Amino acid sequence: MFSNSPPFYIYYKEKTTESDRLTSIINNSNIMTKHRLNLNDNQRQYLKLMYKFRFVTVPLLSKYQNKSPTTVQRTLTTLMERQYIQRRFDSSYRRLNRSASYSLAKHGIGYLRNNFTLDDSAARTMYKNSSVTEAFVQHSLDVLGAHTRVSSMYASQFNALTRAETAGHADQFPAPRPDLYLIRKEPIEGLALDYMMDVFTDTQTFVIKKRLDAYIKHYESGDWEEDDYPAVLIACPDERSQKQIQEYAEHAKDDLFIEEEDLTIMTTTSALLLRGDTKDIWSDQVDQQTKVSL
Repeated sequence: MFSNSPPFYIYYKEKTTESDRLTSIINNSNIMTKHRLNLNDNQRQYLKLMYKFRFVTVPLLSKYQNKSPTTVQRTLTTLMERQYIQRRFDSSYRRLNRSASYSLAKHGIGYLRNNFTLDDSAARTMYKNSSVTEAFVQHSLDVLGAHTRVSSMYASQFNALTRAETAGHADQFPAPRPDLYLIRKEPIEGLALDYMMDVFTDTQTFVIKKRLDAYIKHYESGDWEEDDYPAVLIACPDERSQKQIQEYAEHAKDDLFIEEEDLTIMTTTSALLLRGDTKDIWSDQVDQQTKVSL
């Protein structure tokens, strides 16, 4: 199932009355087929990014696409005026110096579902975009930030899939699925081929420990079909929690006689992941002081 190409692809096909012929097998960087629809390519790109990440902001999209904030805002405004997307903003955002966030509205979700084949479970969750918590929105934005940093730091060495993009393969992953699943485009000797990453910016340590327990349980279950289990990447809220998680992971693996080469768990802080200026940010339980890249 898995190889040095993406382990699975997002399948999108144009819906027709004639057949269900597959017209596109494409990865997350180009997930929709060009077609004469009532949106241009750029506008459709924005909709699929909101399907991929759930929530976006002008500053984050500007970095992700390497476009000016003015250009990004213009497209978002057009889509909002046409009711494809919705905006979340209140007075507290201004006080906290937060940017407005944007997500798919019902019309935008319907547009994608009517014209392309999406994962139904992932699409259904997006009807709740207007009622999710602020913490959920911020987490979605952190995942977008992490994706952008990985893409920038590693010069497109990885295919990076979000939860929406792995929804069709839920039985392969621990529940909930990782924030990002990274697979290396070309193998590098001595380094993991793929990684499962979770980003925690404001989470209590006991919650992160439960997440580690889920990974270890999934590893032990044998549900992962490949010979090598992906390395687990945990971005912790701060250095204190990172140290606690490193120690917890070491003891948990020792208790179950799991060798480091069989299940690698690496940690960093969310600040280094989202705003650091180097790739060497990850530590493991064997050498907690040395930071390495992926």
